[in-house]
Amino acid sequence: SSTAGYLTAENCIFTSNYSFKHAGAILNDSGNITLNKCTFTKNTAVNMGGAVGNNYGAIMTLTNCIFSENSAGSAGAIYIRSNSVNSIITDCTFSKNSATSASGDGGAIIGDQNVTITRCTFDQNSSNRNGIFASTGDRSAVFTNCVFSKNSTQFGGGICLNGGGTYTTGTLKVMNCTFTGNTLLSGGAGGAIYTKNNGTSVFTVTNSVLWGNGGNAIDRSGTTQLLPTVSYTDIDQTGYAGSNGNINQDPLFIGSGDYHLQGTSPCIDTATSSGAPLDDLEGTTRPQGSGYDMGAYEMTPTLIELSSFTATPSNGKVILKWSTASEIDNAGFNIYRAEAGGEFVKINAEIIPAKGSSTGGTSYEFVDEDVKNRETYSYKLEDIDFNGTRTFHGPESATPRWIFGIGK
Repeated sequence: SSTAGYLTAENCIFTSNYSFKHAGAILNDSGNITLNKCTFTKNTAVNMGGAVGNNYGAIMTLTNCIFSENSAGSAGAIYIRSNSVNSIITDCTFSKNSATSASGDGGAIIGDQNVTITRCTFDQNSSNRNGIFASTGDRSAVFTNCVFSKNSTQFGGGICLNGGGTYTTGTLKVMNCTFTGNTLLSGGAGGAIYTKNNGTSVFTVTNSVLWGNGGNAIDRSGTTQLLPTVSYTDIDQTGYAGSNGNINQDPLFIGSGDYHLQGTSPCIDTATSSGAPLDDLEGTTRPQGSGYDMGAYEMTPTLIELSSFTATPSNGKVILKWSTASEIDNAGFNIYRAEAGGEFVKINAEIIPAKGSSTGGTSYEFVDEDVKNRETYSYKLEDIDFNGTRTFHGPESATPRWIFGIGK
């Protein structure tokens, strides 16, 4: 027998390395490995693990690492073999990694042993078959405060349990994660989560957002595979909303790749505290409001106390007025308008600068003259602080018209 050794790497860069078998940059074959603040870019392995492999290794701990544009036949960035022990991955980013073989699984990670993944982002990774994170599913995988966005695969745009009927499901827990914009290749299913496994063990999705992915957000290969228990989750798939605290409403992300919640999001204060993490993907303390938020980000309200916001119709215009009781670090305001059935669009050319202070608020007015009489418009007010935190107020609606005695 041999004694397991230890490997620690910190603030290292591994780029453009190549392996004819597994693990383009680092292979852990028997010991413990700790990687902190390391960057893995454009590494390649012919078989599995474009950057890192935990083969027969013991404990692998990855913190604050970046995995970008690595590739392998399967497991574009990391391969965790079933013969290893435990892997802990925290505060890491996975972007544009790929499993390139025709039957490639795990665009970012294959995790066939116990793995805990916390505060990680998976963006624009790809595989040709199963999942961005793929696993036989008979061990434990726990995801907390993670984002899966704009990934591409055939089955499981975020997570795929691909063990098949010979594998029973171990433990898969998804808590306060966001799955959005993931797409499926032809014939694919499960835009967020897909399973091919039978079994009756722990399989839960809680406090999460599954929105705008390809196909059904959650799917399976037949009719006997275990589906997750979904609770306190915003999911755009029929059969979930109305029970277990689930909803089916637009989560109102900030937009343009920013998956923070707007101030009027239905996901705010509607999650459960049971088992919820103490912070979010960015380390912001949960909760910030009267309750916990769904998704990977906790909405942080701005320190602007609004006392009123009104929209008053007039002839060919709408007069918007709002007042603040106090303003701390307020940069200013934006006005958003939507026509009936349309999306809200910002209508002020430049930010409306703040005038209030921490000890006293003030009043503001904005006149929208780009409207038509007898058409109904809805308005939202956005305040922005100097840190870029945004809070939305409203909506308020108005229908401009000619009013006798006021003007024509």
